Amino acid sequence: MCWPLALTLILAWLSSGCAARLPQGREPGPGTYLRTMERGDMGFRREYLLHVPESYVPGRPAPLVVVLHGAFSTGEATARFSGFTELAERNGFVVLYPEGVGLFGLLQHWNAGFCCAMAQQTGVDDIGFLHEAIGEVSERLDIDPAQVFLVGTSNGGMLAFHYAALHPEQVAAVATMAASVGGRLIFESQDHFVGESPVSLAMASPTLPPSSPAPSPTATEDTPPVSVLMFHGNADETVPFYGGQSVRHASAWFLSADESAHFWVKRNRCEGMPEVSFQYDAKVRRKAWTECAQGSEVVFYELAGWGHYWPNKVPDGDLEVFRGLDAASVIWEFFKRNARKPEQVSAAGHEAARPVEGLARVAAEESQSFSETD
Repeated sequence: MCWPLALTLILAWLSSGCAARLPQGREPGPGTYLRTMERGDMGFRREYLLHVPESYVPGRPAPLVVVLHGAFSTGEATARFSGFTELAERNGFVVLYPEGVGLFGLLQHWNAGFCCAMAQQTGVDDIGFLHEAIGEVSERLDIDPAQVFLVGTSNGGMLAFHYAALHPEQVAAVATMAASVGGRLIFESQDHFVGESPVSLAMASPTLPPSSPAPSPTATEDTPPVSVLMFHGNADETVPFYGGQSVRHASAWFLSADESAHFWVKRNRCEGMPEVSFQYDAKVRRKAWTECAQGSEVVFYELAGWGHYWPNKVPDGDLEVFRGLDAASVIWEFFKRNARKPEQVSAAGHEAARPVEGLARVAAEESQSFSETD
């Protein structure tokens, strides 16, 4: 390792200790806090940032928005560019920014079951960490159980999908940017999908083409639906919009954005065709399934010419048409209308949900491409 890089990593690690520590033994007041958790995740220190807005009042339950950073990023960086901290101050919700595993507080990533990097390869229990962090914050603050939401970008969106599939009783809605619901490492013989342990499919080919069948999201009538909002750019080369092998990470293969959307369409027991509309000079195609179980919905934004980055800071050139598209604001409006009703919270319960049998098993007999909804 060269000395400049080593110095940068060391300084970043030291600076992480300068943040205000989450006070123990009392409810934290407004501000941003750092919490280090004692967990046995293969020796990794697990941390999260917690932002409590000025308007928070003990005894008045507040919504909780959990924001998961992308691979090789951090919660702190995501807090800066996503806009959720500022949005929380204007709207009175609490924000939780969990940190993945990495080196000196950098290069952090998540084990989403099928991705990514060291966290996935070594089996880091990020589902357990996320579950414990949400529970801890809910104990320390007055959090409305009907308004617990997940946001994730890229690898963080994959973990958000995975967590919502395993713990649908804990989450009212999920929003992702540039994420897939499943995939594989091309040089492995196993396929991994959200909601279940890796299952060997004994496929004859070492790779799966983009047109391969999507996961079968079998669920029962008792499985709580989770409303889902997806953003995905069709020029994304990291998690390809049309699925298949990643251009930037050649060892990874992902399900397409359409297949990911239809996973949740099926799992939320949606009926009928989606409502299709266009925005921003027809550069944004919005598909919405609104006839879903218990009033849930699935909304999918396709961004023409957009790559693998958050819709907030817009580059110059051909993408100038997207100026004004603020993903955080769109997501918060989606969350507000998808809070669970009190009877839905009590019906879902608070115990950890068991994986539904066949939740994400590949339906080898199905080969539907979903082209009829395009």
